[in-house]
Amino acid sequence: MKRFLSLFAFVFVGHAVSAETVTLTFDEFACGSPYATGGKTGVYAYGNPNQYSYDNCGERILLGDDGWSQSAGVLADAGTYFDLKAFDLNAYYAIYRFPRAALQDSIDAAVEAGDFEDTILLETLDDFSVGDENELKYPAVAERLESFDYFRLAGYRDGALVAEDKFDPKGVSTYEAGTAFADLSSVTLSLTVRGYATWFDDDYLYGCAIQCGYATYDNVVLQTAGAVSPVPLPAGAALLGVGLFALWPLRRRQARR
Repeated sequence: MKRFLSLFAFVFVGHAVSAETVTLTFDEFACGSPYATGGKTGVYAYGNPNQYSYDNCGERILLGDDGWSQSAGVLADAGTYFDLKAFDLNAYYAIYRFPRAALQDSIDAAVEAGDFEDTILLETLDDFSVGDENELKYPAVAERLESFDYFRLAGYRDGALVAEDKFDPKGVSTYEAGTAFADLSSVTLSLTVRGYATWFDDDYLYGCAIQCGYATYDNVVLQTAGAVSPVPLPAGAALLGVGLFALWPLRRRQARR
């Protein structure tokens, strides 16, 4: 019976004892440290693309648009998989929604010329430039949005996208990741909009005149497997059956004594 209980514990508890929690604090990026666009803690490498850009420095990762890098992430060593649990977040944005009709003449001309790119809209959107009161000159055709899915979280397993979330980061001090962000080999954190032209959704263009905003994240909590490999339930059940079968002759011999 003791052998049976030991086998049972190995099969069904093995996964629980194998998990290890790691928190990425990015403390090595303190101001005054040598310039670095990335770092590594244990098996996790991460990017810090804006460190010392525009005099920015600090013990967290900063994302921004209009000349800043909008994306960074965490990549595990080959063969390592992790669950994203949580991270601290601080963000600000000023997103405007432009009716397509207000820009239609410029859009049509660009499309007809076969050269419709973001830069084509720069002169047009300059008419909506930010004024002294940090408001657009033509509020009648440009609406400032108080809620917007400005932050994107994407989880990958061996290069394939397996989990994604876009959300409004305003007022979110700590983001708790859902169960979809499990068994990942990498994760990307990014902003969804940048200065000037962005993308069309139905009849609107979302964006801003100069810089839409920024976001910083810190204390990224990851849970990764340790030295003991987890045993899937079907395989564990089969292993348990084999163990019971092997113990059966011993049980019969003990009964005959």
